[in-house]
Amino acid sequence: MARPSTPLISREGAARAALAVIDQHGLEGWSLDEVARALGVRAPSLYQHFKGKSDLLAEVAMLILKDIPAPVIEENV
Repeated sequence: MARPSTPLISREGAARAALAVIDQHGLEGWSLDEVARALGVRAPSLYQHFKGKSDLLAEVAMLILKDIPAPVIEENV
């Protein structure tokens, strides 16, 4: 089978899929297989973008932190 012209997986897309799987199955119940299934790929394909499960989880954490709005700091002069 030939490679698709546009990648099926991006780091952010995989992190968002992993977050959805974690929301559904919990932190103890998520797996690379579930994330891959949500993306419509096979789990080994995720290793092209992540070193392993912990690397993907770190990307999920960064995604969560990125989505938090920055606090507004007002200066009292």
